[in-house]
Amino acid sequence: MSRRRAWGVVMAQEQPGFVRPPTTQEAVLAVLRQAILQGAVPPGTPLVQEEIAQRFRLSRVPVREALRRLEGEGHVVYRPRRGYVVAGLTPDDFAELSRLRELLETDAVRRTMARPGSCDLTAMRRLFRDLDAAARDHDPVAYARADRAFHLALVEPAGRAWLTRVVAQVWDACGPYLALLHAAPDHHARERPGYEALLAAVAAYDAERVLALLGERRARAIAAVTTALRDRDGGAVRHP
Repeated sequence: MSRRRAWGVVMAQEQPGFVRPPTTQEAVLAVLRQAILQGAVPPGTPLVQEEIAQRFRLSRVPVREALRRLEGEGHVVYRPRRGYVVAGLTPDDFAELSRLRELLETDAVRRTMARPGSCDLTAMRRLFRDLDAAARDHDPVAYARADRAFHLALVEPAGRAWLTRVVAQVWDACGPYLALLHAAPDHHARERPGYEALLAAVAAYDAERVLALLGERRARAIAAVTTALRDRDGGAVRHP
C-alpha cells in the first residue's frame, strides 16, 4: 500500500472514542495529530490540503491552520513545492526527547514520591492490566494509550499543572517513536517485569528506585528505536 493510500485509509476510518472539539480546526487537528502520534501515518507521507478538506467536507482554511499547528509542534514539516509532509524520525531527536523526559519526570516523580498516598495505585494496576490486554489483543493503539496514562499517573500527583502539561507534550512527541516499539510482538513480554517493578517501587514511595527504573526504560527505548530505524532504513540510520 502506498503512503498516500495509507493516509487515505486512515482518514476514511472512524476514530474510536473521538469526541468532536468545538471548532472544525480543532477537530481536524485532533484527528491528524492522533494518526501521526500513533504511527498510522508514516514519516514522509504528504498531507495534501485539498484531499484532507474533501474527506472532512470542509474548506481548506481549517485544514491549513491545523497543519500550521502541527508544524509548530514538530509533527509535520513544510517542503517547498511539496507542501506539508509528516516529519521524519531520527535517533538524535528521540534521544533529545528522552533527555527532556528525564529532566521533567525526575522533578515530578520526586514531588509525587514526597507525598505518600498521592498515587492512585488502583488506577495504575488497572492500567497495567490494560497493557496486558492490549498486548494480548495485538492492539498498539490501546497499548499506547494505557502506556501514556500509566506514566502520567506518576506525574499528575506532583500537583504542578504546567509540569504535567509539558511532560504530556513531550510524551506525545515521542509517540511515533514509541509506536515502532509497540509494534514488536515481544515488546510487552520484555517490558512487563519493569512495569511490575515500577508498581512495587511506587507502592513503597521509593523515589530513587522509581527514577532508576524509568531511566532503564528510557535507555532500552533509545537503543531499540535506533535499531528499529536502522532496520527500517536498510542499515543506515539518518541523522539531522
